[in-house]
Amino acid sequence: MEGKNKYFDIMNKISKSICKIEYNFEEQNKSGTGFLVTLPIPDSNNPIRGLITSNLILNNKVLYNSKISLNFIEKETTIYLTPLAHFCFSDPFLNITFIELKNTEYDGFEFLNIEENENISGYVYIIKDIKEKDISKGKITTKWGFKLIHTISEKDELLGSPLISLETNKIFGVYTDNHAEDINNNIFSVAVNMKSAIQAIRILYNSYIDNKSAFIEKEYGFVQKELKVLTNTEIFELKDHGLVTSTIPEMFISPQSPFITPLWFYRTNYAWYWTPTEPKNNYVEKSNWIIIYPGCSLKVIGGMFDGFEPAERNINLIHWLESTGFNYLV
Repeated sequence: MEGKNKYFDIMNKISKSICKIEYNFEEQNKSGTGFLVTLPIPDSNNPIRGLITSNLILNNKVLYNSKISLNFIEKETTIYLTPLAHFCFSDPFLNITFIELKNTEYDGFEFLNIEENENISGYVYIIKDIKEKDISKGKITTKWGFKLIHTISEKDELLGSPLISLETNKIFGVYTDNHAEDINNNIFSVAVNMKSAIQAIRILYNSYIDNKSAFIEKEYGFVQKELKVLTNTEIFELKDHGLVTSTIPEMFISPQSPFITPLWFYRTNYAWYWTPTEPKNNYVEKSNWIIIYPGCSLKVIGGMFDGFEPAERNINLIHWLESTGFNYLV
């Protein structure tokens, strides 16, 4: 009985953090789900708190051109939010949006402490009805780069929900897509691994608190710079380090050579990603991308090279790209 009560106590706590996101954009009413988190950024001793959701729910156009309401069903309270006044991370490639909520007016809300957890268990659930504590159960079938492929398929308005371990009630990811395709054109659901989301947000946040080199100052705050168009000189510099262009401006290739398999590299406006899986027909979203991040793991996640590291040539290339910071990004 005690274990069961503890289970429902934790579920109640998670339920209090979940909100319905609503806004009007281009004369249409939009909605989705998000939840409040405390993230170990820059580190566990200096965490930040805020709202996290899918980029399909909130993207940069919405963030900087809409007033957003966060409706907490469990608490029966609404927050009205103007994102431009806050630090925001928004990325369609990772499919994550985060808005920092540091003001004292948010002190009475339930923020969930999130860890950079490696121990991701198989069986998971999302809360699909806050009032009734009704859940959808499923299983993580594959870890694929920053994605967790799972068997839960729910309606669009639940995208942005926390993906929770059925065994431990720890949050592993953010439910971001219910109709994605793999390299074999199979349909599946996706959550973004919370650890990958933390690493990405941390890169941009460090710029925000340091020199804001990845941001543009606006009248009421700072917004992310867009990915820049590379000059011929910059493209030549990348080629000089072993990267050749592709038909996609954001993607470069470290070509195959004797005893060395090729790698593909993708640049966003905050970090580079790499994968050993060729993006077939230029569908970059189908490959198992791994972020280039200070101190990051060099092991492949998913696919035929799962757990392996690249050849030394490509490891040196990854370390070099890490050292370039935002130089080839914004």
